[in-house]
Amino acid sequence: MVSEKEICTFFSLNQSLWSTSGCTTTSSNEYVNCVCSHMTSFAVLMQVSSKPKEVHLKQLNKPSFQIDETHGKIINVITSIGLSLSLASLVITFTLYIVLPGLWKSLRNNIHKHLIGNMIVFYLVFLVGLENVYNEGLCKFTAVLLHFELQNVFMWMSAEAIYLVFKVVCRTPSKYNKLRNYLCMCYIGSFTMVSLTIAINMDCYGTPNLCWLKRSCRWAVVIPPMLIVLLNTGVLLKMVYIIYTRTGSMTRQNGKKRTTVGEKDKQIRTAVKGSLLLLPVLGISWILGPFVDGDNLVVTYLFVIINSLQGVFIFIAYCVCDKDVKEAYIKFKKRRSSKNQVNASFGETETGNSSSHFKLTTTSFM
Repeated sequence: MVSEKEICTFFSLNQSLWSTSGCTTTSSNEYVNCVCSHMTSFAVLMQVSSKPKEVHLKQLNKPSFQIDETHGKIINVITSIGLSLSLASLVITFTLYIVLPGLWKSLRNNIHKHLIGNMIVFYLVFLVGLENVYNEGLCKFTAVLLHFELQNVFMWMSAEAIYLVFKVVCRTPSKYNKLRNYLCMCYIGSFTMVSLTIAINMDCYGTPNLCWLKRSCRWAVVIPPMLIVLLNTGVLLKMVYIIYTRTGSMTRQNGKKRTTVGEKDKQIRTAVKGSLLLLPVLGISWILGPFVDGDNLVVTYLFVIINSLQGVFIFIAYCVCDKDVKEAYIKFKKRRSSKNQVNASFGETETGNSSSHFKLTTTSFM
């Protein structure tokens, strides 16, 4: 005699199979109640593999499945912690760029602000709305908004790369290196890509499990960003080469014709430092996205860890290691301290005048 038992599961996109992780089942004679608490990892954004895995219910108790479940939980926790830290770091960075007057007029800093602002919106929508599948219309809207914001993030990453080309590679200022041109390129470009996806197939947005694009439509979110990442990779390699060669030329200008081993190492260290600072800004790590799969745990871990912490890396690059931000912050503190001193001295003067007036009145009364 075969006994039947109801089991609550959800479809794990990390493992491409039905999972019982985080789900409890309570049943009565007529109804089955399922309560599941789980999070979707950051890896789902560019997961394009559609090969299904058939798993019999008896396999749920096998050790291999338990290992997969453990990795799924770890990846989800990494996503949650990484995005929370990134969101906090980006908010701090954006606040500094808004508050500090010394950072208002620079074109470079304005590009930074648009990239950071779109990343904040994208992270918030991802954390709050990705699994809100209960309202179909709202879910489709969330999926469209997520797609638009992700495209904005990549477009502003390409703007960062183009700005570097204008400032470092080009010897003379260009009339095209204006904020209005970057605004048109980024926002109109993102709007065009999302509109084309909607025009081709509106049903691409929203799945039974996630407010995101269906697997068959994820070319729309993989191909354009990958082209941008390839462009940014070329710019990064060019920047590393320029940093390396300019460090060597500065050494030669100091009167040394030959480069010693120590100076060669300094050139390499300078180039590596510059490349590490540019990596999160240009989004090079997103190139791992199409290779994320349940079978490639190493790639999945790398993709989730690096990209969920991208906001933290940008905070380090844009605030901690940025000389302009440090100088603007020091000037801001000096201005505030001098203003407080002026207010304090003015308050003492007011108090002195009041005391003198009180003494004068008292003498007149007597």
